[in-house]
Parts: sequence; C-alpha cells; structure tokens
Amino acid sequence: TYPADDESQWLNSPPTDLGPPPGPVLSGLPQHPLRHFGLGEPLQGTSWLNRPYYVGAFGGSWLGDNLVGSQVDQGSGFFGGYWLGTDLNHYWGSELRASLFYINTSFPQTGQSGVDSRNYVVDMNLLYHPWGDSRFRPYGSIGLGIAGFHFAGQDYAAYNHTGLSLPVGFGFKYLCHKWLAVRLDIKDNIVFGGNGVDTTNNWSFVGGVELHWGHKSSARYYPW
Repeated sequence: TYPADDESQWLNSPPTDLGPPPGPVLSGLPQHPLRHFGLGEPLQGTSWLNRPYYVGAFGGSWLGDNLVGSQVDQGSGFFGGYWLGTDLNHYWGSELRASLFYINTSFPQTGQSGVDSRNYVVDMNLLYHPWGDSRFRPYGSIGLGIAGFHFAGQDYAAYNHTGLSLPVGFGFKYLCHKWLAVRLDIKDNIVFGGNGVDTTNNWSFVGGVELHWGHKSSARYYPW
C-alpha cells in the first residue's frame, strides 16, 4: 500500500476489493468508479471524501421581507455566520448554519426608519451535488431550523418572534487546495410567522470559505 499522505500514487492503482458498485447515491468510498459524472473537472489523485468534514465562515447580504404587513418593513444589510458540515458521500452532504445579525427596519406608512431588528438563524441543511467528486461543485440545498426577529413597531411595541424556518437554495463550491474550498450560496430563507409577525421570504447572497479535514488513513477514507 502507499503511504497515507501520498494521495497521488493511488491515481492508477485503486483498491480491487470494493465489491459490486453500490451506485452514485450510496457510494461512500473516495475512489469509487461512479464518484463523478465527468463534469466540473473531476478530481484526480484526491477526493472531497478524503477530508469530508469542514468548518467555514461566510458573509454577504440579507434582503428582508415585510415583518408586519405594511407597517414594519425589513431592509437589507450584512449577513454573516458559520458553517459546520460533512460530505456523506460523493453526491450528498449535510451542514449546520448559524448566524446572529442586525437589519434595518422602516415604517412604510410614514417613511420613518425604525430601530434595527436583531435576527438569528440556526438550521440544518441537506446538500445535493449532481456532479459528484468534481473540483467545481454546484449544489442544491434544503433545510429546516429556526429563525428569530426581535424589533420594535412604530408605536414602540416590542416584537419577539421565533419561527420555524425553511431555507431553500443553491450554490457552488470550488476546491482550491486539498483542505481549502471557496463557495457562493443563494437562499430563500422562509420563516413562518406568528405573534403578529408575517411569514417572510428573506433572500441571502453570501460568499465564504471552508477548511476541510478528515482521517484519510482510516478504513473508510482510503488515500485517494
């Protein structure tokens, strides 16, 4: 066998004891023959599954929706936070997203500005990578979590709402190094209403980085 830290030598010598290929959805082996569809520059000598765990940070814009009918409107502002995730196989992954941020508010009926809304987002997302083990890696995602809006109305009444959230979106990743990836992400962050707050569609547009790691010398992560 080759040393665990010399991935390139496995390029033309994959293990021969893999058994029948389980298919692209089920395959969890880094060197599986169905690990990509030939698009997006398929990786050679390495794999996303060699370092399946990642932590990352993101920053961008949040475009908010009306919070209380035509009375309180949510504007736009900086949206930043963190990702923590894993690649389950070549085509599926999951991640936790968390953010605490502030967005300006206004009162459309008078045109006045309100106090910034204190918002937070915590959700778990499922990612699907249709091109598999490629350097350029588009994905679609759907998640479930909670989101909160804490703000004041025009009459200074306090609103504190935490609702079920359903983030739906897409994006892409690009592997710059074996342990470093950059990423763009676009989501419609649907937050269900209650307590006088409407159901909202909040769009987020962010970019970020991911730092990857994993135990590539273990039985699961062959040095591919």
